Amino acid sequence: MQAYFARGGWLLIMFTLFALGVASVLIPQGVSPLVGPERTVFQTGSTYSDRINLRADVAIVYGFDATMPARVKAWRDRGYKVHL
Repeated sequence: MQAYFARGGWLLIMFTLFALGVASVLIPQGVSPLVGPERTVFQTGSTYSDRINLRADVAIVYGFDATMPARVKAWRDRGYKVHL
């Protein structure tokens, strides 16, 4: 056990406790952060295509460049919630 803490395990434990404390303050009582309308997601760097239409709840669009607004719009126009 002492070797675990000597290797920095205490940092992980402290971070976990901190994150749980923050979550308990920010998340309203009775609401689970793991359950919601967004259950299936995938990520893509391309615009909408029937070939990659996975019928998920969320499309995570990555790649910040000049084409990003068009890619985001294409996924939104097909009914996806878009995360960046």
